[in-house]
Amino acid sequence: MTTPPRRTVGLPLGIASLIICTLGLAVWLMQAGPGLAPTEPSVAGAPRPLVLDDPATRAFLDSLSRAAPAQRATLDNELARARSAGANDARLAQIAVRAAMAQFRQQALALRSASTEDYDRLLAIVRDGLESLQARQSNWCHATRIETLLRQPTPALIDTVLAEFAYDTPQYAWLMAWSAALLDAAYRADISPTRHGPRTARDKLILQDFGRSLAAREWGLALEIAAFSQAEGRGYDTMRDTIDSIDVCELGIAAIDLSGQLPVAVRGRIWSELLPEILYGNTPYALYLVTGYFFID
Repeated sequence: MTTPPRRTVGLPLGIASLIICTLGLAVWLMQAGPGLAPTEPSVAGAPRPLVLDDPATRAFLDSLSRAAPAQRATLDNELARARSAGANDARLAQIAVRAAMAQFRQQALALRSASTEDYDRLLAIVRDGLESLQARQSNWCHATRIETLLRQPTPALIDTVLAEFAYDTPQYAWLMAWSAALLDAAYRADISPTRHGPRTARDKLILQDFGRSLAAREWGLALEIAAFSQAEGRGYDTMRDTIDSIDVCELGIAAIDLSGQLPVAVRGRIWSELLPEILYGNTPYALYLVTGYFFID
């Protein structure tokens, strides 16, 4: 296979690349760790009492019951066994977090047929989370934080992610809310699918036009991403210096704002193609799709 010639990229390619890599990290981590053990489903009509009875977990479990009832039964059994073995709420929450993240991949195919409104809801929750991280100047907004994580052994990475979503924290509530919204979107897509159709050449032109408009308004962000694009492939030191200056939260907010400015049909086609690949953990192909959208010929 021959390598295609390198072309000039626009501003949003760097934004989307970093955001996709960041989102793909959590999906990959949960695949790398042990999943829920298969168990016999709970007896119909006799649901187990909740062992994590907080609003965020209840909302997630309700959505899981609708979208994946067998997985809800498996999770109930797993939580009940853990509680019987003496697990505290923190340990039970880790089991719930693993189950939530496992649904990212399991619901990816259904999300191809979600409505544009559901894509918008999911992105709005992501934006809220990024704004919260930015407001408290979280280390997770630093691109170097992501890079450092990627160099850790897999067990350490999993422990870091689970610790970030510890029980009874805003992060845990956020993840449960996002997972519930994802499950609800998948459920609606299953019973009433939306046919978005294939992307078009006009979609690409519209996306690039809005991307250039964003760059014109956000000069600081434009300079960061321009540096990222130019540094790529020029050696580790150059890339490291560039990454040091990048605010991942700011990039994510900008990317979501860019999406919200697109016509409804256009962003529906884009996310129906892109989001399932991200959720499935197919980051290389997702980046390939983004490249196809954002290359300026």
